[in-house]
Amino acid sequence: MKAHQSPPAYLASLASLRSAWLKARTSEQREAICNSIESAFKGYRSRFTARAREQPNEERDLFERRLLVLAAHPISHRDELGRKLDAAQESAWRELSYLNSKTFVTLLKRHVRTTDSCIREHAAKHLAEIGSDELAPLVVRLLRDEDMRVVYAAAWGTLMAARCKCLSNSSRTKIFDALAHIATGERSLPPTDAGERAIMQACEALIGVDTKRAIALLTSEACLRPNNRSIRGVAVHLAQTRAELPGLFRKPVDPDFLWPLFVSAHSGIYHKLRGDRKHWAWYAQCVAGSILMLTADGDPIRTRRECLAIIKSKPERSGYLDDVRLALRRCKNIPDTKKLLDRFFKQRSSFSKNAASILHAYELAEHILSDGLHLYFSNLGLYQTFALDGLKAMKLTATAKLLQKAAKLVGPEAKHESSKVREAAIDSLPEATQNALFAIEEQFDKHCQLIFSAVDRAIAAKPEQFRASRA
Repeated sequence: MKAHQSPPAYLASLASLRSAWLKARTSEQREAICNSIESAFKGYRSRFTARAREQPNEERDLFERRLLVLAAHPISHRDELGRKLDAAQESAWRELSYLNSKTFVTLLKRHVRTTDSCIREHAAKHLAEIGSDELAPLVVRLLRDEDMRVVYAAAWGTLMAARCKCLSNSSRTKIFDALAHIATGERSLPPTDAGERAIMQACEALIGVDTKRAIALLTSEACLRPNNRSIRGVAVHLAQTRAELPGLFRKPVDPDFLWPLFVSAHSGIYHKLRGDRKHWAWYAQCVAGSILMLTADGDPIRTRRECLAIIKSKPERSGYLDDVRLALRRCKNIPDTKKLLDRFFKQRSSFSKNAASILHAYELAEHILSDGLHLYFSNLGLYQTFALDGLKAMKLTATAKLLQKAAKLVGPEAKHESSKVREAAIDSLPEATQNALFAIEEQFDKHCQLIFSAVDRAIAAKPEQFRASRA
């Protein structure tokens, strides 16, 4: 097979080598034939590739015609020979894309209408990669195709076009909307490996096409919901973008959207989305690891607790542990709430007024959950004013009003410095007042988790305030 052959002769030689490959009996013979095909193609195009674009039209046209011969006869093989031929075909098609060949575009439009999935995949990828305005409607249709390999290829080509800045604003808008339907789960792709690859590529392409708009969409409730079929692609690429481009995230992703996703990753919901119980643990861990990297910004204290619990459980997948450790490193400068509370019991005066009031609120919630509201006033009633200040500082207005209502029932004696006076005041309350206090205690059970979350956010927002001690 010689490099100077005409296109028809080249294709005839290629067909001959293909027949020889099918007749070969040993792997060594097949490897030698595959190498001959690859070398022949390199020789066929090397005389023109380096300088074709700078040469006069005649030589450029000759190079284009030679490559069009290959483009007109697409290859579809999945064995070792097919991979060699695919590599040659891919190089030829890429050169034609660079040459902006109109004939090549016509061929690609024909190829996407064939029944061969492999050929359609290659054609879709190159059509999307060209990035012209007139092809944008076709690319949108390919992104809505029923063949997941075609959707994946169109999303990949769109990403390449966006990176090369080939897309106009109008094309970006049309393609973004098509990709957004996949990311939000409005179009639910099938639970197959091909469907999963298409989702991942669509989410990555969405960020590449319009990064700021994509971040706004991916961080919204439209995407961050447990029953979103595309949640893995959303979480993984959102976490990657946050790590690579932190400046684009003006505020942390809302933890109230993220934690339900993390809980769902451990509850068994994703094996239904994935459709394959064998891969459910892997799928769930991908979601959970990415979520933890995102919650490290908005709720680092709970993130650290979850990370330490996961590390202690010793999960098998190393990639999951890598995500968990990365999230944990981002929380290392945040004080631990439990340790803070222990130190607060021993050294209340070592904290600033604002920090102390917030920890008094945390102490209130813990005491009510463990011992009840009556014993809180008996044991720690003298600190109720500070706890009230903490609730107001954290903007827990409804909880603060509930505490004020309870304080009004027990009276001013519950603030006395003497524990005996406080205990006597609580024990002497009329039965009706006792019952009213029990009713408030039942309401407080719903508010305690709000207090814990608010305290975590307050510590995460100003960790230095809780770390430093007053002289």
